[in-house]
Amino acid sequence: MHGTGAEELAEEILQRKAELRVGKTLRDKWHLDSLIGVGGMAAVYEATHRNGMRGAVKILHPHRAADEAVKKRFLREGYIANKIGHGGAVKILDDDEDGDDVFLVMELLEGVTLEARAYRAGGTLEASETMSLVDPVLDMLVAAHEKRIFHRDLKPANIFITHAGVVKVLDYGIAALAEPSSASSTQAGVGMGTPSFMAPEQARGKWDEVDAQSDVWSLAATMFWLLSGTTVHEDGTVQEIVARTFMVQARELRSVAPDVPKELAEIVDRALRLEKSERWPDARAMQLALRAAWEEMHDAPLPRARAAATTALGALPTESRVFPATPPDPFLPATAAAGEILPSDEKTSLIGTESNAEPRRRDVAIAGVVWIVALAVVGAAIWKFTTMRTDEPPSLGAPGASSVETPIPAPAESATVEPAPPATSATSAPSAPFAASAAPAKSVAPSTSAPPPSASTKPDAGKRAKPSPAEDSIF
Repeated sequence: MHGTGAEELAEEILQRKAELRVGKTLRDKWHLDSLIGVGGMAAVYEATHRNGMRGAVKILHPHRAADEAVKKRFLREGYIANKIGHGGAVKILDDDEDGDDVFLVMELLEGVTLEARAYRAGGTLEASETMSLVDPVLDMLVAAHEKRIFHRDLKPANIFITHAGVVKVLDYGIAALAEPSSASSTQAGVGMGTPSFMAPEQARGKWDEVDAQSDVWSLAATMFWLLSGTTVHEDGTVQEIVARTFMVQARELRSVAPDVPKELAEIVDRALRLEKSERWPDARAMQLALRAAWEEMHDAPLPRARAAATTALGALPTESRVFPATPPDPFLPATAAAGEILPSDEKTSLIGTESNAEPRRRDVAIAGVVWIVALAVVGAAIWKFTTMRTDEPPSLGAPGASSVETPIPAPAESATVEPAPPATSATSAPSAPFAASAAPAKSVAPSTSAPPPSASTKPDAGKRAKPSPAEDSIF
């Protein structure tokens, strides 16, 4: 469980209210087929239009919609996403109101988030896979920045890979559309974004300085996590992370991940410089450097994401269905912001900042306790049986005592253990962006709790602790 009793009760109420909408038809056109997930800001449904078209309907909670400013920001997401005009941006198909229900309709996406992809691969991605997946994101950012649109919340959970191999950028809930004729929707000194992935100027609340370079910084922070299994700055409270972000230079990537190729590490390190004047000037400059590094590493051009991804579609679950994340909740404090809707084998965090790794840690701890108790009982029974037959205490080497020497899984610590690196290799030929490590999902709807790790995702006991990037955007 996460959060206080009051938060858990609020979560349950939102869940029940959202469930009651299933079967309803909005504006006589969008039938809500099933509930996918609930966040602090909105609920998301799988829906069918009266003409047969499928879509994902995101409905703003009525008590949020009562605030005109929140309602305006919610509907604004669709206009910003569609204005980009790039295949890497999620399309918003419709927006409307039906009584108290204010909603957006988005294209239906099938695949996994980059965050989930990393977890399935064991916690980190190989250099080649990371590069091939980041390249199309940079391409989308180039298109967005040309139209003066800044995402401001790039992170692993907001980058999505479809089964067709297309990389999409999700959640424009706090994106900025810089137009001379429009007033800014953010106030100086007000923090918005995800602490571990926001640029220094954003962490400081200097919104007039948040621009294309800020998005590039966030994408580099995402690459840092994918390649190393840890965030740019060390763990701490939200306030500590934010303070370090705008006061302390980010660690060099190879200081925590020495196996990352030097050419790639230098690109990430430059993007993460504290001073904007020392960073890549824009997304295109970083993309060109990334492609040049790939050619130097592989002696071949960087393959495009679609072609590379479709060579390993079998690695993805054929039935997992994922929808764009709910926008951040401006009413929740920094330590209890709304979560995102994740793939079917990932936890759906509704209220609070509990990471997707928490259920796994609990499962490992519980499993360890169960094993200890079971082995103790078996050992006691064997000892009793032996003493009854020999009237002598069993020696440590006796067969009857061997079971108690079976290695017992250690209870999970407070931090997750970094999983083993994925099986794909980045040292020779270009690798496909997907390794065959994902187990097929059994349900088309995201569950509200993550299952225990499978054999392919079980962490290595000897690895360093790794924090999760599943932080929530804050306001």
